[in-house]
Amino acid sequence: MQSSDTLRTDFDTWKTQLDEIKQKYEVAEISTPGTTKASREALHDTSNATDSVKDWRSFWRDVLEDSDQWTDELTEATKKQKTMAKQKIVDDFLDTLCGAFEELSGKEIFDCFFEAVQSQFDYTKKEHDKTSELLDLLAGLK
Repeated sequence: MQSSDTLRTDFDTWKTQLDEIKQKYEVAEISTPGTTKASREALHDTSNATDSVKDWRSFWRDVLEDSDQWTDELTEATKKQKTMAKQKIVDDFLDTLCGAFEELSGKEIFDCFFEAVQSQFDYTKKEHDKTSELLDLLAGLK
């Protein structure tokens, strides 16, 4: 752990450097009126601007040249995601069926599943109809 003297020295050094920068670039502050215009003009002065990535083409070369590899990795990740989603659905169905078979017959479970699918269809159809109406309005058909 640093001593308080060392911390104080570090802080003083940092403060001195900050003050020098403010002086050099005329940074506007509430306590120093009259520097606002110069500071504002300095803000738009790009003569000292530097690019954070000197040569962006070489920086991104690996990404640009290996786009097939990235596509393959994305496809593989998507396949893994689908596999995981399918497994979760299977597990959820299994939990539901295990609980349902204690209470209901196979026909009753089928009827519940059919009702759930019908409900989803009705909801999706309403969303489709709203979207279709909006597209017709946007296209000037209505």
